[in-house]
Amino acid sequence: MDRSWLVAIIGPPAIGKMTVGQALRDRTGFALYHNHLVIDLLTPFFEFGSEPFERLAIDYRRQFFEEAAGAGLGVIATWGWRFDVAEDQHSVEHLIEPFVDAGGRVSFVELAAPLELRLQRNRTENRRAHKRTDWATDELLTTSHETYEHNTTSSHPFPWPDQHLKINNSDVSAADAAVLIQDHFDLPGSEV
Repeated sequence: MDRSWLVAIIGPPAIGKMTVGQALRDRTGFALYHNHLVIDLLTPFFEFGSEPFERLAIDYRRQFFEEAAGAGLGVIATWGWRFDVAEDQHSVEHLIEPFVDAGGRVSFVELAAPLELRLQRNRTENRRAHKRTDWATDELLTTSHETYEHNTTSSHPFPWPDQHLKINNSDVSAADAAVLIQDHFDLPGSEV
């Protein structure tokens, strides 16, 4: 690969972003920078969603992305995006800027599935093995689902449609989703 590439996997909490990211990492050899690396670093000190948490989370991610883009890395990153909150788009623009400025590519994969399925996925062994999830309660997931639009809609479309792939992963395995993503964006295969 001759330039940096960011594949951002977005969607609501417990949709399977990390699990799909793991499968995509195995297919491409890209590094996986899943959202909970930052969340788990900060939540022992600052409440999830608090002002200090949000400020530090953005700063940590941005600094990592600056270094990754400068080094020409292929990175899979995961995070949530509230499409009905204008500040979230500004944050995303800020996060992807290092890849854009370095002449790299940015691709977005949006995962969607019903809340009932996400509540089940919140308890999977893989999620529990790789993340601190004591704060990710059914109540928090339900409240977030009822309060925000974590998926695109006709009233909140994706701002860069040519860089976007939406997958309803209700009945699509992580491995199959990784194949769809790799094919859609023509991602390189793993050299490992």
